[in-house]
Amino acid sequence: MNYLNADEISFRNRDIFEIKHVPELFYNRESQMKDIAFALKPGLHGAGPLNTILRGIPGTGKTTAVRRIFAEVQVAPAANKNNQGKALEFYTEILGFVKKADITAGNYRWLTVVSPEDQDGTQLVLEPNGNPAAKAYQEALFRQGIPAASFFVDDIRKEYELLKNRGVKFTMEPTKLPGTPATIAVLDDTCGNLIQITQLQT
Repeated sequence: MNYLNADEISFRNRDIFEIKHVPELFYNRESQMKDIAFALKPGLHGAGPLNTILRGIPGTGKTTAVRRIFAEVQVAPAANKNNQGKALEFYTEILGFVKKADITAGNYRWLTVVSPEDQDGTQLVLEPNGNPAAKAYQEALFRQGIPAASFFVDDIRKEYELLKNRGVKFTMEPTKLPGTPATIAVLDDTCGNLIQITQLQT
């Protein structure tokens, strides 16, 4: 007959008995976790989260549901910050814009760039795509080859060669549009967007 030794246990993972343990799979609480996530979403975009009350008898998974959602929330700000930092680096160091506004409010960061030639002019917002609708729209535009923005340049061939030497990937080389005064080129901004540059012949 085999018996357990003093240093052996009959459970594969004794951590599941810890009060702070959060299981990878958490069944039958999907609707509750969706409700908690819905209440927290405004806070991810700079607003205040919705007030929420969790009710129920002890031992039914309320605390674990909250911990599962907050574990995801804690990752989101770092990802957004990194994405915005990557965008800022590309738009300033590669495309030549300058940073205009950089305001942090909690986990939200309002970040804009402007043309160095008109620093009081139109600002371009470098915003994370944490909103699922915005992300789906961005991905759809990219798949269809539709630029998210267009900038006018004086010499498109010069800009094309300059950006190519800086490692920019173009999906369209400078191309004259038949029947129009426009020559365009399209580049990948490394952040999930296509950007068009346009020269108009005068």
